[in-house]
Amino acid sequence: MFLLFIEKGDPMNVMKRWIRLLAPMMLISFLAPACGEGSIEQEMFDNSRPERLNILPKWLTEEEQNATLGVQRLSLEATVPPPVSGMRSPAEYEPARAVVMTYTAFRTMVSELSQHVADAGAEVWLIGGPSSIPGVPAELYRRLPYAYDTVWARDYGPYGIHESTLELGIVDTAYTGYYSRTNDDAVPCKIAADIGAQCYTTNLILDGGNFASDGNGNLFMSTATYEWNDNLSTTTVDNTLKSYYGVHTIHAFPIAKDSYGQPADGTGHIDMYMKPLAPCKVMVAEYNQEPFYSKLEAIADYFENLPCATGQTYQVYRVPGWYDGAWYTYTNSLIVNQSVLVPGYQSGNDDQARAVYEQALPGYTVAIVNSDDAIRYGGAIHCVTKEVPAPEAQGNRVPYARAGDDQAVLPGDTVSLDGSASYDPDGDALVYQWVQVAGPLVALSDDTSAQPSFIAPAVTDTENLVFELTVTDGALDSQPDSVTITVTPSSGGNIDITNDTSIAIPDSYATGITSPIQVNQAGVIDEVEVEVDISHPWVGAVRIRLECPNGSTSTTLRS
Repeated sequence: MFLLFIEKGDPMNVMKRWIRLLAPMMLISFLAPACGEGSIEQEMFDNSRPERLNILPKWLTEEEQNATLGVQRLSLEATVPPPVSGMRSPAEYEPARAVVMTYTAFRTMVSELSQHVADAGAEVWLIGGPSSIPGVPAELYRRLPYAYDTVWARDYGPYGIHESTLELGIVDTAYTGYYSRTNDDAVPCKIAADIGAQCYTTNLILDGGNFASDGNGNLFMSTATYEWNDNLSTTTVDNTLKSYYGVHTIHAFPIAKDSYGQPADGTGHIDMYMKPLAPCKVMVAEYNQEPFYSKLEAIADYFENLPCATGQTYQVYRVPGWYDGAWYTYTNSLIVNQSVLVPGYQSGNDDQARAVYEQALPGYTVAIVNSDDAIRYGGAIHCVTKEVPAPEAQGNRVPYARAGDDQAVLPGDTVSLDGSASYDPDGDALVYQWVQVAGPLVALSDDTSAQPSFIAPAVTDTENLVFELTVTDGALDSQPDSVTITVTPSSGGNIDITNDTSIAIPDSYATGITSPIQVNQAGVIDEVEVEVDISHPWVGAVRIRLECPNGSTSTTLRS
């Protein structure tokens, strides 16, 4: 039978959502059985027409959003502890072992992508897939018989990581639709169990489309991650990302919002705006209309001034993007080994996009795969795929600096910096270099030590001392990692300071001798009591004077 749904709510929101789902033509979909094991074979499917079965958009439907009412917010405490030090998040452009997809909507596109993935030498892991895929060798195909909710494997499916042991692990965050798309949310740990990998779970809400790593400790995302986790502080979100993914620097970009304050692209994911291509290359979409124009230009400008792994700034490549009831972007592509799979659109300029990718990645195979159907639901090629990295080492790799935790101290405290968690994935010996980049200057005991120390300076107001640590394996330098030491003035009270250095008093020495008392704590002096121990045969010939730092004499004593 056919069902006609009438949505309740604000008429403009309802109309806007239906336009995104149904433009440019009105559609009536068959009501299909729930996705899950064995459900694929029951579906009626015709390769001659666009697939419209079991399609949930990439964004949450109004019904799903309403379902959040009364849902208890997730607690970070109910998680599996993060990996030990030595973990990192490989970049998409590093060697791939496999690509995960779901065989439900857009099957023509998924089947074509599967062939390109196999041609690139990676395995095809297909959730709910058939027994075989034309053009994909049996040895490169793996059917995953999991229950699922949507086609958007990027957002829920596995994050691969390298650890110092070169073993594959998977980090499983909470999908934004964790309360309604529960099958999707469970996929990462199911894959980990099947391949014998450790699954590290955290209740931090994060969609994979908003996670782009350069493999060298930099994470690029939009500020939507903070909005999804608005019950947590920005610092907590950042620290969780750093501890689970091994990143040291988070680059968060504001994204375009519509007149309702919602992501103009429908998702808020960074892969709709930009894409890292290589250690020092990035692709950014280009569009001359707001609300996208200013945000895209800000991203491009940011990378043009951002140092990359070589110490130079990024090469920024631009590809067209445009809005026509949906946000069309060529950055939503997939790099798998030496191939780039780029979305194609009938209303776009696919030849121009191909040329830009070929210019940026010479020697790569660039394939255009039509994504007209998928983009109307909020995503393209990158959104329906998730690469699993190959765990083998790839030559000499960049080391990672870890500058330790931020600290709060008082003036006069001995502060120890700790870079001992820094590591080299190849096990090479490291050389350390600390540099102070902010705050009142202090003297480090040894700026080439893993754990130098210094004395916190006297301050009248709270001061932040920022130190950057860079490590090198003799060939490659890490990205700098920073630590902040906050020095807060003392709240008051008595201060006992002792200077027990013995000083001889020479005869007939009119200039006199000095014995300084160093006070490393700021504040207003209300009363000073000084006790002096002098041993001299002619006490009457000794004069004692207490002098302030500004040269004024507070007290003159004669004994």
